[in-house]
Amino acid sequence: MWATQGRIPARPAAVARPVDAGGVAATVRLAAEHGVPLTPAAGRSGVCGGAVPVAGGVALDLTGLAGVVDVDDTSLRARVRPGTFGDDLERALADHHVTLGHWPQSMAISTVGGWLACRGAGQYSTRYGKIEDMVVGLEVVDGRGRRFRTGGQPRAATGPDLTQVFVGSDKINSYGNMLHGPLAEVTWLLRIVLIVAVVLHVLMAAQLTARARAARPVAYTRRETQVATM
Repeated sequence: MWATQGRIPARPAAVARPVDAGGVAATVRLAAEHGVPLTPAAGRSGVCGGAVPVAGGVALDLTGLAGVVDVDDTSLRARVRPGTFGDDLERALADHHVTLGHWPQSMAISTVGGWLACRGAGQYSTRYGKIEDMVVGLEVVDGRGRRFRTGGQPRAATGPDLTQVFVGSDKINSYGNMLHGPLAEVTWLLRIVLIVAVVLHVLMAAQLTARARAARPVAYTRRETQVATM
């Protein structure tokens, strides 16, 4: 509704853009100590308003945490930073002949952290399930700035699946919440790409990227951190 009326729904007082997990933890810890609202954001392509800083405070821009940390070709696992955009991720995975298999319509303007936060189900990704079926582990910063890892263990491991606690956190206000906070790293389950699938993925990615960039406003660039666009 805000967009149709040409309005900016809310603006933060400041934008923090850390480049590593330590910086994320320090930002969250400082905000918690001083009672400052903190809103994680990245691609800001979501339509549910989760990245809108309705309480003001600080916007935590996670696009500084981008890139693939590691790809395990044998175990079919990839560690990816949360500010990585979808098209960049698939290009990196293509060098290893694997794919995540998650293809939302906003592929070129959304990040992997956002996919998890909104519990995404891309229009071209139904073959392998929803996003919660593809994530096997997380590095998380909680609402007090403490870092910890979840998942990454065999299915035979006992205990609750803490990874799923953080999937869908877009619907939870992280300000004042001592558990839910921004992601620092994601471990994904990968799929081997066949030749035909590679061609289809490349064609779909090119088409989605062209459409997304053509529809993007001039003042809104993918990695822009200006407060006016938050």
